[in-house]
Amino acid sequence: ILSGCRRLSNNAGSRERGTGPMQSDKSGKTGRATRAFEAFQANLRRVGHVSEILDFGFAPIQAKRDELLKSAKQLSKEDRRAAGKRIGEEFGSLMRRHHSVIEWVPVMLVTFTEAYLQDALAYLARFDRSLMEHSEIYATYTDVLSSQTIDDLAAELRTIWARKFVDDGGPSKWLDRLRRMGAVNYQGDLDEKMELLLGVRHVVVHAA
Repeated sequence: ILSGCRRLSNNAGSRERGTGPMQSDKSGKTGRATRAFEAFQANLRRVGHVSEILDFGFAPIQAKRDELLKSAKQLSKEDRRAAGKRIGEEFGSLMRRHHSVIEWVPVMLVTFTEAYLQDALAYLARFDRSLMEHSEIYATYTDVLSSQTIDDLAAELRTIWARKFVDDGGPSKWLDRLRRMGAVNYQGDLDEKMELLLGVRHVVVHAA
């Protein structure tokens, strides 16, 4: 879904000049990333930070285990059993904390994906007016009066449309609509994998 949205944004013809690091697609074409994609990359790095922190937690216990294995012959059976029990308890405690944290990773991934999908669609609609021709998104008289410029009003309508796109349905519907918009070459079971992640997110959040 993310790569498809990015391809659609890239094909919009106009890019946000001078923003973001240079990015290359599979065809070798190079351009600057949109602000939406920059934000998504930053969020993915946060997921990586969680994984790194969890890995660091295991290092001291693994060091103790290795030290025990090296000195096992010099310890009595009773001392080896006591040391092994302590390491086992530390490892078990860490694993419980690990599981408590790792179950929130799907929540982060789904939230970041939804945010990027919404931002990318709003960005794309800025250049492809046909996307919102039948959107049934309208501005009220009050909206018009409260907007400083017509561009501000248009941006707000694009955001509302993109939010409705994300909120209406789920991965299966997203993929179907994105394919009709021109984003293709998704994995055959991508919708099932995404639906599973959304299900996990729902369970974790409502169990909290």
